[in-house]
This record gives sequence, structure tokens and C-alpha cells, in this order.
Amino acid sequence: MNVLAASVEEASVAPGEKAHVTLYWEALAAMDADYTLDLQLLGQDVQPVTIISTFPGGGTWPTSEWEPGTVARDTYVLPVGDTVATPAVAWVVARFLDGEQGALPVYDAAGELVEGLPIVGWTRFRPGEAPPPARPLDADFAAIGVRLVGYDVAYLNDGALGVTLHWSVEQDVSEDLTVFVHALNENGVLIEQGDGPPVGGNYPTWAWLAGDVVIDQHRVPLPDDAIPYEVAIGLYRLSDGTRIPVSVDGELLEGDVVRVLVEE
Repeated sequence: MNVLAASVEEASVAPGEKAHVTLYWEALAAMDADYTLDLQLLGQDVQPVTIISTFPGGGTWPTSEWEPGTVARDTYVLPVGDTVATPAVAWVVARFLDGEQGALPVYDAAGELVEGLPIVGWTRFRPGEAPPPARPLDADFAAIGVRLVGYDVAYLNDGALGVTLHWSVEQDVSEDLTVFVHALNENGVLIEQGDGPPVGGNYPTWAWLAGDVVIDQHRVPLPDDAIPYEVAIGLYRLSDGTRIPVSVDGELLEGDVVRVLVEE
């Protein structure tokens, strides 16, 4: 059997809603068993949010009746719980299970064995309502249609500096960007940094949609004797290190960096 195509009807879903997943199956050979379809929706940290076990066609099209060359379309409804963690890219995983042997092996288009869970599609668990930032800001990354509208700074229990960024998305973002968060001393010298994809990699910028308000937490480890004075914030392309220009009140900021005080 082969998955010819897959789609998710919703570009994003909120807690309590449903995702409608359509798969196009092709029978490659006759089968003498009725395999169970295991369909999962994975959320933050690639953890299962929804798992359903069913037969193709809701039981009306068992795999033992598939004729070689037959192509069929099947839609599945995956409910999303009220407490799902957001935001996140929601990955759709599909595999067939044999009651005696477990999951059937999966191969990619090149005939290579797929390691791990086979992903056939994706949607988004979109952000919910966001609390206002403790420190409002309006830094405009106009080239990608994103604003940094505020931030929070606090020392964590382990002595690290916690920096929470509040991003407002004004247009869909298609690029995959990295956030840099640098702790600087009073002389502007780098102490330590907490670079990484937003939301710990769970909601990368390429998935951001217009209207999103993304709460993005970063941890900056600090040496025992270090006293951070400022935090430098920005976005860059990991592929070549190019930073995204940023302005405040229409003025471009030097070095494409937003500098904010740790203590105010």
C-alpha cells in the first residue's frame, strides 16, 4: 500500500476543535490481512495529542479486499483536546498495524526504510490569547512582517536569565529564522547567549500566520559572577548568519539588534 497524497483541511486548529485529515491510498498488491490504521496528531515536543485506530473507510474497505492498482480517498477526524499545549506545529503520523507483528515497515519514495514515525502531513495548534508583556516595546522587523511588541526578564531558579519575547505576526512568515538572545555586561561585552528557534523549536517562524501572537521563552545561562546589564535580541538566518533588519519609530537599529535593559 502507498500514500499518494495527504492533506489537512485546517491551516490551524485551536484547543477543542477538530482536524480533518484526508489520505489518498493506492493498493500496490493484494493483501490477506485486515490491517489497522494508526493515525496520530503530534504536538509540542513531538508528543501524541490525538491517537485513533480504525480501518480504512471506517471499516467498509478492509485491506484484505484491496485490489492492486486501486486508489481511494479516505478522510479522518482527529479531535483536539481542550488542554493541548500551544503554539506548535502539529504533525500527522499514519501507519498500519499488524495485530501480531506491530507496525508495518514504511519506505520513502526512494525505497529507503523510514526510521521513527512516518509523517504524512501537518497543521498548527495556533496560539491562544496572550497576556500582555511586562515591558512593552515596538520593534519592527518589517522585511518579514513581524513586530517584537514586548518582553519579560527574570532570573530563573538555576541562576540563568529567563527572557520571554512577545512577537506579533502581521503577515504569514515563510522563512525559517533563529532568535538570538544575548546577555551583555555594562560595557556591551557578550556574557552568554540563548540562541535558538522560537518556542523551543515547537513553533518555528516558517509556521507563523498573520494574527499570531507568539510567546517565546529563552534561557540564557550565566556564570556565577556575571551581572547582565542589557539583553540584545534579534532574528537571523541560520544558513548564512544574515540578520533581519529592525527599526524603532522608523529608525533602523545599528547591527540589526534590539537592546533592552535587564533592570529598569
